Amino acid sequence: MRTLIHLQNASSFVTGYFPGEPRSFGVAHNTRVFDAEATATASRDMGAAHYNSGAAAPGAFVYTELQLSVPFEEAPWQARNAALKMLPGLQNKVWLSGLQTRTLGGFDAFDTLDNALDFALNLFPETAAELGCAFYTRVFDASVTEAASRAMNSPYYTGGGA
Repeated sequence: MRTLIHLQNASSFVTGYFPGEPRSFGVAHNTRVFDAEATATASRDMGAAHYNSGAAAPGAFVYTELQLSVPFEEAPWQARNAALKMLPGLQNKVWLSGLQTRTLGGFDAFDTLDNALDFALNLFPETAAELGCAFYTRVFDASVTEAASRAMNSPYYTGGGA
């Protein structure tokens, strides 16, 4: 029952409330809804700030999405986690699985903007090529959003990181 309520809330947000915000600024937008239950085990294994306390404050974030429609439980997340744990500067990862689309992706926290950029520009495209699919990435400088994230009690800043 709780999951159904969360899905209804997410759906209402992306179809009702949210479209008015960018419209008021005269800009286009896109929205996505992800299945958090399907990815919980994989995210916990990657030390995701949403499931674990004590994460260090990030220097940058990378959003990734693969245009690959596969149920998350059939995705090679265990092998990906092993490889991701070897990445320079990766602090933690929240896995994402598109609700209804089954796209795979994640929200990755890195210690520095340089390490995040190297991943997004050099390493992640290689992963997409190996899987034979298109991809999308965005890199965010965490210092720009830190104050707002702290004000919203982001788990990236409440776990003891400075």
